[in-house]
Amino acid sequence: MGDFSKFDQRARAGEHLNVVFLGGSLTWGAASTDPQLFSYRALVGQRLEEHYPQAHFTFWDAAIGGTSSNLAAFRLQRDVIAHHPDLVFIDFTINDNPYSVDDEKLASYESLTRRVLLETGAPVELIILAVKPDLEPAHRQPRPRDAKHKEVAAAYNTALADAVSYMNVEVQKGRYTPDQMWNPETGDTHPNNTGYLLYSEAVWQAFLDAVAQKKVCLVPDKMLFGDTYMTWKRQRLSQLTPLPAGWTVGHPSTFGVAFDFYMSRWLDDVTIATPGAAPFRVKFQAKTVLLFGEATPKSGKFLVTIDGKPAISQDSKDGIYGQTTRIDGNMPMVKVLAINLDPTVTHTLEITPQLVQVTPPAIDGTPQPAYDQVIRIESLCFAGGPATAEVAP
Repeated sequence: MGDFSKFDQRARAGEHLNVVFLGGSLTWGAASTDPQLFSYRALVGQRLEEHYPQAHFTFWDAAIGGTSSNLAAFRLQRDVIAHHPDLVFIDFTINDNPYSVDDEKLASYESLTRRVLLETGAPVELIILAVKPDLEPAHRQPRPRDAKHKEVAAAYNTALADAVSYMNVEVQKGRYTPDQMWNPETGDTHPNNTGYLLYSEAVWQAFLDAVAQKKVCLVPDKMLFGDTYMTWKRQRLSQLTPLPAGWTVGHPSTFGVAFDFYMSRWLDDVTIATPGAAPFRVKFQAKTVLLFGEATPKSGKFLVTIDGKPAISQDSKDGIYGQTTRIDGNMPMVKVLAINLDPTVTHTLEITPQLVQVTPPAIDGTPQPAYDQVIRIESLCFAGGPATAEVAP
């Protein structure tokens, strides 16, 4: 299980091998001149092909910008395990927020490694990436999550790429400056091609070290941060029939703000509400509830109640969830609806659309057509306890 030397042997023997990169926008390669060529993901893929010229690689991009390990726990089956991976790279330290630590995302992060090993046996490399302030002494902050992710790497004996340490050494030696790795116009998070090159060097060296050490990943008997995300259900609303009045099933959009936001890549369908749609009620048993769908320039708001009370979470204190989006395209809609529920109790969740018809302002004196606000949801995601869901009467 998770044997890097066996992967090395198979690659040298010319086998067909699937390599999956799971993460956020830093895995996708946002702000590089071409993410298909200059992301760390693309550069590591090129290194693998050069290092193993006889092998036949298929590389799978499983990165959605702006999303965290809690959503990844519900994407893992569809976007990683279904590809029968032979090697998996995982990056969520930045998107899970390296400057703080919460039990919820430590549990979801650990579950990714554990499930990949248990369900596929593929070796795993965990990746810790830097943003610009991490390389600037005047702006550097403690990153407590790094230590926790390193605990996961140690417990599961995975490969570990610490790009924060690697890049700081490069800066201290005078080989690069932070300004050479990040462009001012793209901010301090997403690096330029040079920054992605250094990411890839850290990731590649960690892979080579794991091969040289003949590292074999382990699955400890007890999880470090809890087993909430080891039971899970990604319940598509389209399958909870009959649908309430005013809800219909449609296709996810084939365009978005960026290619990693093309929701046709990540959603199997969407269940759509328009003004006047009835509430959508679901009964469930779980500890954590998350909503996954698509935000568009026509998105509206909705009220979520659990057991008759407004859902209170990091995303909403009053149960009202707005679909934050941009005027220029579509993007993921990810909302944490609740955590730390009692999973032994059957709960009732209700989504009540609060949609209206909108008449946009005139452009250069030309009236614009009115449109109906919408909600586009693929699934409700449940984790912890039985993680069950069914239509509520």
